[in-house]
Amino acid sequence: MKIRKPLAAALATATMAALAVTGGVSTASAAIDNASVTVHLDQTGCTQNTNNTDCQITHGSTGFLYGLTDDGISSDTTLNGLSLTENSVHVGKSPSGVQHPNGDVLNTTDQWKRNGGGEIQVYMKEAYKNFPYVAYGDGGMDGDYVPKLKAMVEEFNTKFPQYKDDVVWIPFNEPNINDANYWNLASKESVQKTFFEDWDKAVEAIRSVYPKARIGGVNFDHYDNSFYKKFIQHAKGSGTVPDVVTWHELADGFGSYLNHFQQWKAIEKEVLSDYTPPAGTALQKGQTIKVSINEYAWKDQNGKAIEQVKPGRLLQYVTRFEKTGAQGALPYWYPAGDLDWLVTKNNQVTGSYWLYYWYGLMKGDLLKVDLAKENGKPQVLASYDKSSNQTQILLGGANDSTYSTTVNLSALSDKYPNGAHVTVYATDATAPADLNNVATSVPAASDGPYVVADQDLTITDGQASLPLTNLKGDSAYYAIVTPATSQGKVSKDTVEAEYARRSGTGTVNYGNAAGYSGTGYVSGTDGTASSDFFVTSTKDGYNEVTLRYSAPKADGQNAKRTVTLKVNPNESSARNDSQELTLELPETKDANTWQTAKVRVYMPLGLNQIKVEGYGTQGVLIDSLSTSSADDSSVTRYEAEDKTNNTLNGSSRVSADSKASNGNIVGNVGNGANNWLQFNKVTVPEDGNYTLTIGYAQWEYTASNKWQIVNRWADMSVNGETSKHLVFANTRGWSNFWTTSVRVNLKKGENTIRFGNANTGTASESGKASGWAPNFDYIQVAPTTDGVEYADDSTESYLYYVDAGARGTNPTTSAAYDAAVRAAQQAKSALLNTKPDQQTNGKWGASTAVKVGTLTGKADNTVLNATGKSMGYRFTLPAGTYKLTAGLGGIGKAGVYSQKVSWTGGSQSGNPVTVSATDADPVTGEVAFTLSKQTTVTYTVTRTSGVNPTLSWIAVQQAN
Repeated sequence: MKIRKPLAAALATATMAALAVTGGVSTASAAIDNASVTVHLDQTGCTQNTNNTDCQITHGSTGFLYGLTDDGISSDTTLNGLSLTENSVHVGKSPSGVQHPNGDVLNTTDQWKRNGGGEIQVYMKEAYKNFPYVAYGDGGMDGDYVPKLKAMVEEFNTKFPQYKDDVVWIPFNEPNINDANYWNLASKESVQKTFFEDWDKAVEAIRSVYPKARIGGVNFDHYDNSFYKKFIQHAKGSGTVPDVVTWHELADGFGSYLNHFQQWKAIEKEVLSDYTPPAGTALQKGQTIKVSINEYAWKDQNGKAIEQVKPGRLLQYVTRFEKTGAQGALPYWYPAGDLDWLVTKNNQVTGSYWLYYWYGLMKGDLLKVDLAKENGKPQVLASYDKSSNQTQILLGGANDSTYSTTVNLSALSDKYPNGAHVTVYATDATAPADLNNVATSVPAASDGPYVVADQDLTITDGQASLPLTNLKGDSAYYAIVTPATSQGKVSKDTVEAEYARRSGTGTVNYGNAAGYSGTGYVSGTDGTASSDFFVTSTKDGYNEVTLRYSAPKADGQNAKRTVTLKVNPNESSARNDSQELTLELPETKDANTWQTAKVRVYMPLGLNQIKVEGYGTQGVLIDSLSTSSADDSSVTRYEAEDKTNNTLNGSSRVSADSKASNGNIVGNVGNGANNWLQFNKVTVPEDGNYTLTIGYAQWEYTASNKWQIVNRWADMSVNGETSKHLVFANTRGWSNFWTTSVRVNLKKGENTIRFGNANTGTASESGKASGWAPNFDYIQVAPTTDGVEYADDSTESYLYYVDAGARGTNPTTSAAYDAAVRAAQQAKSALLNTKPDQQTNGKWGASTAVKVGTLTGKADNTVLNATGKSMGYRFTLPAGTYKLTAGLGGIGKAGVYSQKVSWTGGSQSGNPVTVSATDADPVTGEVAFTLSKQTTVTYTVTRTSGVNPTLSWIAVQQAN
């Protein structure tokens, strides 16, 4: 009987009991606060007095202070991957402010909004140059600051009238410690009186421009219950209660937040329960005041400000904010423009990025989580999404380097009556920038998430327990619970469609077909269905992108189905020419048959987005998308300093730099229209869309302050056509070379590409852009996509399940075999041997003496145990090329085993298999061989040392 390839893995899994998840090496760990947690799948749960009254996932913790600087820094792809919502917040510089040279909301709002971002908070005090903020000038608050407040609101609302209700104006920032106008604000009543008067004037000024403007405050650097109560009492009397109450959670850490929140809620209840806001303003009577912690994260247990690269510690804030319904933004501790250390070197991401990526995927009900210590570690955030029938769990954080905990899943059978499966991913902390020189270095990039568990859960009385051992204290973990329909293990380099972001009518399907990988696949019903796959490229160059799909024959559908792939589609059109790839997918005979479309795609270094559209109208089922590094032979590099083929005009000149790719760069480009660099012989084989990667360096900053870094710009024109205005992030050193990539349309033959900057002068805190372009090292050019291959991926496999049930006249099956049969039935296939394992006419079955054995301590893991040093298993196969895998073990004892497949006239050996005494589960052996005709073969495993071998299962996969 032939069965689909993924079923072999499913049957192998069916022989094993639920395993403890291992996240790292075994290390003794001290007791932790929450050694056991319980997630209630039948109950929602938020903190007492929560602002999250619907108890739904809000995504309010995804926010940034100066995380964006100019349009394109950070990249659209990194921003879009966070699945921003109306509750996500970007905090930036006041319109035309002079505090910093970038981060102006006038320059960042477009990018924030086109990537789904919601609220925009404006630090209005950034209208002043220095920090701490200087004393008011002539005229004081009335003559100096009030006119500025009005001008800022007018300027923003004029440019972005469509977003004026999305803005929260923050007129004061940390007035308790960082404002010369209000020294000793928290302790001196006279200063408080002045501040309260100034608050009222600020609110009046803002509302005079737009009465329904939303206003936030008072933005202390920490929560001060006594002051906030006085402030709210005053604001109530004057009709200036903020629409959003704000403070920072920095030095106090996450451990104090829940107490601060409850103190605030007590003030709100006591003081504002009968408050009637002024008519025509944004706040409504009885409306809950929004809480925004618009700067959070600071010190870890070592006193270093590096929580931002430790996803397990950031999760402490995220869980607390979600459960209380608060909003949050990461702080501006380091030079701006990298999503506050979620991003590094333009387009690469740190380990913390993946925490927020997973957080963005969570949907639906916020589930009740029982913790032994609500304010302890680790923390757990769980949600249930009815549309996908997925329970999504974030877990992490401990002071110990490693720890263990158990997640108990209550009422699991309510959501998964036919069994449940769990896949657990992890993301680790990444190295911070050099803390002794943080202004000139950046954090390390992440290697990406990895899989730590992928298994069915054992359900008893509707409950299941998931033991998690040897977890890393600074890591975060993401568990996805689905129906028990897994047909193959997930892998690091493959994104399962059922776990990816979906839009429109994109719908997850479980168990309705055979042959898919993971736990299911995605389908759609109309043109709105799309799936976004976010993948990592380790280079600027080609990756092979493999889309696995099924296109079953159906009335009204063509033999070829049109599906569109879009590469990094959210990057600004001002920066990139559009690139879409149309795939003509051959149909498959049925929904159980899967094929692949493979295309070489040039990807920038770091995070990349592949959007798949069109499958909803084409009857196509999407299983997964995977990537692997591919050949770069069609990439051509052009050195900037090559005067033979390039033109350097005006002040542009070649300079030596040992860190450059060829030891030289071209600098002094820009600062006037006549100073440019042109590549004259960019030669391509045909018209089309190409990706252009630019190697560059630049380290301009303002006011002799290395923290006040600025971006540089260059106008790039192709073949003399209208130029693109490209932004180049600061590389923190003139010899620190980074890359940035754009897509361009080139014509067959030679093309010219010119870089310049007609602006003049250096950058300033007022936001004036630099007139200089960066220093150029090289460009490299390649077709954005390069060829498509279609292949049948429905590789047939034979699976022989080794069953040690009772033999004889009335044979019986073992529990392990019964589990395998159920898995086969679920996959709409079957096993070859429907009776207990025994020889039948010499065609298959054990060919040497065996006896029943059971791996120590492993219920339902029945095996055949050799009575001597060897055992063989015989079966017949047709002509073909095969890969045989087998589950080998030594019943808890060590052994080394040779293995081979033999037949009359030939044999093929596999690599030796070593089993350690700690291997409670089978170790996989593998042998590849080819048969020229139908042949009876014998798979033999022989003890080289140690105990006699055991055999748990055999799978034989036939190559295409």
